[in-house]
Formats: sequence, structure tokens, C-alpha cells
Amino acid sequence: MPQFSGCFSNGLGFNRSTFGDDTARGIHTGPIVAGIVGFKKFAYDIWGDTVNTAARMEENSVPGQINVSAATFERVKENYSFTYRGKIAAKNRGEIEMYFIHEKIKKTQKDNDKELIDDESQAV
Repeated sequence: MPQFSGCFSNGLGFNRSTFGDDTARGIHTGPIVAGIVGFKKFAYDIWGDTVNTAARMEENSVPGQINVSAATFERVKENYSFTYRGKIAAKNRGEIEMYFIHEKIKKTQKDNDKELIDDESQAV
């Protein structure tokens, strides 16, 4: 399972020890609305189409995998390896292009080839 934080502007990420191998994950990239709700007990929350699409990505994922949208793929495709899943029907969204994200890749200094980073414990 890759440690993936490429789409979080604040650098937050997750790994196997955070969620476990039996958790399905979904990530979508786009604009959100964030705010605090409540009068006596406050809670921070986010809303919008991006959040709803991320939920659909999670619903169409499988345990132990991270399912990402085409928007997320385009943002981080130079940094990770992927498996294209095709267009998959998502509730209230129609067909969405989906990818499973895999290992982080690193460009070498000498020949600019991509090499897989085998150490999953390395921070992203």
C-alpha cells in the first residue's frame, strides 16, 4: 500500500497502519467548501461535488486498494504507478474513469528513468 499524500495541500497522508488492509479508499481532486458547523459543539466539515465524488470513488474501490479519479491521476501521474480500471458507473455520477494507485516512483538523477521505491515506510 503506498503512502499517498500528493493531493493533500497540507501534506497529510495515510498508510497501512492508519487504516489496515481491509479498508477501501477513494480520492478525488477538486474544489471544496469548508466550514465550522454547530452552536454549542463545533465541528469542522467539508462539502461539495469533490467530496461526493470521493465518496463514490471509495464505494467503487476494493479493500486494500486506493481508487482515484482521472482528476487525481492527472495531478500525480508522474509520482506514482497506476492501474487503469476503465470507466465505472458511479451512483448519481454516471461513468467515471478510475485508477488504482500503486508504488511511488522516483526519477533518477543520472538517466531520468523511473525506479520504484520499495520501502513503503519511507515518508512521502
